[in-house]
Amino acid sequence: MPEMARPTPATEIGDQVAQLRQIWADAFNRRDVDTIVDLYAEDAVLLLPDSPAAIGLDAIRDLLKEKLVTEARHLRIAGKQVEYTGPLAVEIAAYTLSPAAPSASPAEVGRVVTTWRRKPTGEFQITISVWSSGPSD
Repeated sequence: MPEMARPTPATEIGDQVAQLRQIWADAFNRRDVDTIVDLYAEDAVLLLPDSPAAIGLDAIRDLLKEKLVTEARHLRIAGKQVEYTGPLAVEIAAYTLSPAAPSASPAEVGRVVTTWRRKPTGEFQITISVWSSGPSD
């Protein structure tokens, strides 16, 4: 029986980041701020379009609570590229924020650049996440 190829570290890291990205999007769609905040490092920075910088977990939690209360939209995030070195991984993704119910308002599209830091346990946490609305290609 042929031996199965072992995934490369890059593939494993890309898979981990993809799983965490999906957890983020699913939690957003459930309006679950605590699950999203758990993905961030204590010193993390979140930069959303048309919002002040949120630095640290308390500020990120406050910003997300504010946004999720007013957002009646569904989020999809599609990873485009993951690069890594040592304990850091950087992901480029595209997002679509669609109305949760049929609506005349158009979907918002944009890009996300996220830096992930690997903890000694092997898990990744977000250190910097920058979202920009506009064409994602």
